[in-house]
Amino acid sequence: MRVDKTVINELNRQEVLNVIRCNGSISRTDIAHMTGLSVPTVMKIVDSFIGMGLVCETGKRQSNGGKPPMLLEFVPDAYFCVGIDIGATKILGIMADCAGNIAYRYQIPNDSSYSDEEFLAHVADVIHDVLTNSGVARPQILGIGVGMPGLIRSSDSMVVFSPVLHRKDLRLYDYLAERFDLPLMVDSIHRALVFGEKKYGLCRNSENFVTVNLGYGIGAGLFINGSVYSGSSGFAGEIGHTILNPLGPRCFCGNRGCLETLGSALAMTRDAINRIRNNEQTMLTEMVSGKLEKLEAKHIFEAAKQGDSLACDIVSNAIDYIGMGIANLTNIMDPDYVVIEGGLSLSGDFLLKPLKEAWRKYRMNYSGRNTRIVLSEFGADATAIGASAMIFDLLMTKGYNPKKLLDGE
Repeated sequence: MRVDKTVINELNRQEVLNVIRCNGSISRTDIAHMTGLSVPTVMKIVDSFIGMGLVCETGKRQSNGGKPPMLLEFVPDAYFCVGIDIGATKILGIMADCAGNIAYRYQIPNDSSYSDEEFLAHVADVIHDVLTNSGVARPQILGIGVGMPGLIRSSDSMVVFSPVLHRKDLRLYDYLAERFDLPLMVDSIHRALVFGEKKYGLCRNSENFVTVNLGYGIGAGLFINGSVYSGSSGFAGEIGHTILNPLGPRCFCGNRGCLETLGSALAMTRDAINRIRNNEQTMLTEMVSGKLEKLEAKHIFEAAKQGDSLACDIVSNAIDYIGMGIANLTNIMDPDYVVIEGGLSLSGDFLLKPLKEAWRKYRMNYSGRNTRIVLSEFGADATAIGASAMIFDLLMTKGYNPKKLLDGE
């Protein structure tokens, strides 16, 4: 079988840069030992990286004998990526370097009442602000990554359906591509989270993990055997639409009793409002000055922390369902990690401890024995960082040549 030398060369380059990126100061000889490549091959690849500014020499290692080797380091701020997080209530834009460090942040409100034209214009405004005001020179900007809630078709990045934002058949990619002359990626927030955890987060050394986004909706990003998994239609990971109670509330998708109707932020606020209107006593009413339309899941968690019985009951029920859903996912995938992301994750251990207990209760004894359930380190910035990481991944798969990437080759 004939082997394509170009493919082999690019794979070698990917491996070398990844070793440098993940191991701090390292010598060319060490890289050769870790990759199995010859020292001359490593030297040639490293020299090209130095020429691009992606790698620099940082001095010589102390030696007990012989010529001390020169050490190399990855230069994360040689290039930057724009990351956009489109949420139910906000549009967040960041400029991040190639280690996920945020150099600039800009955020505006979002509202499902906007027309499609208004919504698209607002997304473009955020990108324009980040590009204009971040202080990063345009030749250093590798591209724009956008994380969008809902079903995003992989073949053409069409937003097929976003129930949280009440959008359907939205050509977000086409709209942005016409306005910004930079590489562009639009994908679901769930897959963006996977890129962030793999490139910069807790799962850098894992080949099998899951991210679970707990917010207004619930969804999962899947990383299986070293690759992001999208499924045959591009819609894999819709854990929020697994049915846990067929007699439960009606879901946006048309079914009843989906996890999203039982454990999401929207489900929690719906339940709280219904119970308040049935004259159940709770501090939640005072927390929003009687304006129930202002009630959010963060209020419910805060009230639960203070011992409010209604809030405690709602939080406990939601977490139990979430644990059930994650247990089902664990039984199917048996991943190294389940990384909890999204707005609910900001409650920290108040969420994580009972979630782990529910997960242990429902998972199969022989599945998930090595699975760790953890909170993302990125907090509220997780989706935006993940969206920027999609562009960094594009750089990696283009053979680590920023000029090729920016020229669209």
